[in-house]
Amino acid sequence: MITDFKQGIPGLAATLFASVTAISACSPNPPEAASNGSPAEARSSAPSCEVSEQQTQLADVVTTLAFNSRVLNELGVTVEWTGATKAAAQHALSIWPGPAKSFAGTSACMAVDVIDGHLEDFLSGRIAHRGGPTLAHGKLGVSLAGFEVRVGSEPRTFDIVTASGERVLLGNLAHYQIDATGMLDVFNVDLTATPALAARWGAPQLAGTVIGTLALRAKVTLPRGGAKSARAAVEKTAAAPALKDCNDFSGDIDVALTRIGSVQQQGRLGDKVVITPSATLKNVGTANVPWQAQFSGSFPPYNVDQHPFLVWSLFREVGGVFAPLGYSDVKHAFLTINNNCAAGSCRIGSVLGLGCEDVYGVGTNGTHLAPRSEILPHAGTWAHCNFPTPGTPSHFDQVAPFCSEDNDGSNEDVLVHRLVASDAELSVAGANYYFAAWYVVRDDINIFNSMGWRKIVPSRNGTTWSFALATAFRAGSVLDAFVDPAAQTPTRVNTTLKDAKGSVQIAATATDLGNGKFSYVYVVMNHDFDPNLGAIALPVGANVTIEQPAFNDGDEDSTNDWTLSRGDGELSWAAPKGTALTWGKAITLSFVASSASSRGNARLTPSDSGAALFVETVLAQ
Repeated sequence: MITDFKQGIPGLAATLFASVTAISACSPNPPEAASNGSPAEARSSAPSCEVSEQQTQLADVVTTLAFNSRVLNELGVTVEWTGATKAAAQHALSIWPGPAKSFAGTSACMAVDVIDGHLEDFLSGRIAHRGGPTLAHGKLGVSLAGFEVRVGSEPRTFDIVTASGERVLLGNLAHYQIDATGMLDVFNVDLTATPALAARWGAPQLAGTVIGTLALRAKVTLPRGGAKSARAAVEKTAAAPALKDCNDFSGDIDVALTRIGSVQQQGRLGDKVVITPSATLKNVGTANVPWQAQFSGSFPPYNVDQHPFLVWSLFREVGGVFAPLGYSDVKHAFLTINNNCAAGSCRIGSVLGLGCEDVYGVGTNGTHLAPRSEILPHAGTWAHCNFPTPGTPSHFDQVAPFCSEDNDGSNEDVLVHRLVASDAELSVAGANYYFAAWYVVRDDINIFNSMGWRKIVPSRNGTTWSFALATAFRAGSVLDAFVDPAAQTPTRVNTTLKDAKGSVQIAATATDLGNGKFSYVYVVMNHDFDPNLGAIALPVGANVTIEQPAFNDGDEDSTNDWTLSRGDGELSWAAPKGTALTWGKAITLSFVASSASSRGNARLTPSDSGAALFVETVLAQ
């Protein structure tokens, strides 16, 4: 459940969001040492810590944990709690996958580096707690009573260890804020089962599974007199491009998706499985990018609560046919951690500064989604809050006068708005699977570096699927996995048409089956063509025989399948009324013909009766 966004970010200058850019494992009592002695001795007194003017230890620490009951139920894991305090206040943008419990913590040299009012680093140390959960898998339980949170060995990570020093959970992909009073919030931290925890459960296949969320709230002392740290001074004097004030939105917006870090099962209903990714992006343009939380107010440069929209999809190739299996609806971005920025960039959480990176984890992406139909991707706008006309509601603001959230989706079915695939669809022998994601950003000058894909390998253990990442991340359309645009041949063609109203793409193959027969496969994708696509026509020779025609749109609803007809030298598919090919989605058409291929143009008809679009492809003529 998500807290009310009406209590979200009040404005640009009033919030100071920051990122962790380098976290080092400098705990005065590393896991190995802690496990050799008694837990009480390991935490009996905090070690002395030498900190600079920019560095300070945490005080009044409260750590909050929540576990995803849907995931744990599928894994056969139960949770019992001991020693929890009363519920602690949480950041307004925290997202919780289940009931949360808070635990008072004692900081032992958990030092942070604060630069220009921003949290720069967790430098070292640990936070000890009195109580904690017990995670049981059958008769095999792992107690976290007396657990510690320690600075992790990888950037932007935490280790959650047992009282004996065993590392059982990894916390990563966090959001951060430090406000003007020195209150630090670390929230939306994905909790991932380590190999050690999975082994303790007797289920090694569960290693790497995101099972919950962590938040940490503490008091820090801001640097005295606005002094700059040594590193900041070096950065400010280093050669760098001219950077922009947070209120300056001039230049070219160009946001690149740079990583799909993991793909995981995050729910199940019957034989249907919910699949969710993590995603990392970077501002590679010359303009600041607005990143306002929904319903937070009206801000420049568009005078709305503008923010990016993330969607993802799954495709499968089997027997030479590349087709969609499922799509998510829209994840609304709500803040940016501005990590690894160019020196001097804007770093408040409502603006993605120059050169800055941001990340949304599996847990964050798994909740609070809304319909794609509310978005015009080429325009980059969201229909809500009386926009574009008075009386316009949205999934999140359904009750007049609108403009405030009255629906957070917490009562929705687990499958609603999620990318869903069935056990059978994921179990096809010899199939190749491809997972894709796309950040839709208003006025982005290059949508094709804002999207990307990876080949994945599904594997099943009981009711749980895992998805190994089989290839490196590749930027661009997922259709490029079917026909590589850099390796086209006369019988394998990949064409993208960029129109004033958006972009469409056709990847097609013609394969000689022998005995005078040829298999044709066309994957038609509407990337961000706002009018949508209502029909496609392929010229075909008058004497060409057509067999085994097939249509696939990635769903199980046959009432929205396009109808095939032949006449006037064309094969034509037309969408039933109200079921045009919408943005970010694809259809696959296939048939067997008695003619070898030649090059020609397919004709795409917009659903708004606008001018036809002509895209080069292979034809049976």
